[in-house]
Amino acid sequence: MNMRKYCFFLLLIAPCLPVFAAETVKMAIVGNEEFAGLLQAELGGDEGIELYERSGIGEVLKEQKLSALSGVELHRFFPHVDLFAVMEPAEGIPDRLIVFDARRGFRTADFALPTDSTGALKLGLAGIRRALALKKDASLYAVSIVEVRDSGVPRRFRNRMTEFTTALERRLAGDPEIILLERERLGNVTRERVLSQQRFPLTPSARLLELEFLPGEQPEITGCIVRITELDGTPLFRNSRENVFADIPQRVEELWRLVKTAASGSEKIGTQQEKTETNVVEAGRFFEEYKAAVKRGRHQEAAAVLETVLALDPENQVYRLVKLDLLNTAAKDAYKPGEKAAACRTLLDRMKEF
Repeated sequence: MNMRKYCFFLLLIAPCLPVFAAETVKMAIVGNEEFAGLLQAELGGDEGIELYERSGIGEVLKEQKLSALSGVELHRFFPHVDLFAVMEPAEGIPDRLIVFDARRGFRTADFALPTDSTGALKLGLAGIRRALALKKDASLYAVSIVEVRDSGVPRRFRNRMTEFTTALERRLAGDPEIILLERERLGNVTRERVLSQQRFPLTPSARLLELEFLPGEQPEITGCIVRITELDGTPLFRNSRENVFADIPQRVEELWRLVKTAASGSEKIGTQQEKTETNVVEAGRFFEEYKAAVKRGRHQEAAAVLETVLALDPENQVYRLVKLDLLNTAAKDAYKPGEKAAACRTLLDRMKEF
């Protein structure tokens, strides 16, 4: 092929190259490591998907002789993924698959999985492929669940609270006109930013949703107070529902309509500066939830909320110092040599990052 023909060939295929690149989705499957490995093996032959390992990062770093913050070198091994697929719970047979956008921070799919391993694997596979086909515009109305509060619900109904909240999340995530923002699992996004040395602005909330479960007038009845607010805490809607566990699908349908009405009255946020400013406000709202969780002695819950705060406002020095203080306490309180060494490494890594 002479040079003239070769150049003409390049001109013909050049317009096609970005299309192929745009169709490839980088994904990491995390959570239940056993099922994540099985899903990766099944999805390995699918076109348009690049799968990245996130469960064995320590081993990869050791093999490549990289520190946890090696800048450009680290980025070569860990490019920022587009999607996270989370299999929950982490142990046993997973019963839930959540797929969310790792760059913009909103959920694209939320599926219940069968209780048998074969069925869970089959439906998990179908769920991920379906999530890849779904596309949501980040300019849609964005909603996040900022708090689920237990105000004295009997212990025997705690699982029903989780069931109700999960059903509502699935209903919101399945609405084509609403994007449900992922706020519980943003620790994955924070770690992804460290590994890839890339940071993308998360989609900010337009409306915040709070659920408060409380005992009813009779022992077998549980009520729920629903609050919808703006980012600054301005109340937009408050509604009480009695006996919410009697017919969860019906109650969820009613609540979904209320949330959709409230969300549709909000203005869409367009520019990156507006998104950044709104994320800072939302981070402050979640930081209040962090302090409330600490005050109630729910330290594991507080740690998860703090990861959300840092993902939303990563440059805030106060939030960084609080995180380092928590890690320092964990390192001091660790008893076993292996646990103490791991806690110290985590503290040093975060100190380097900050």
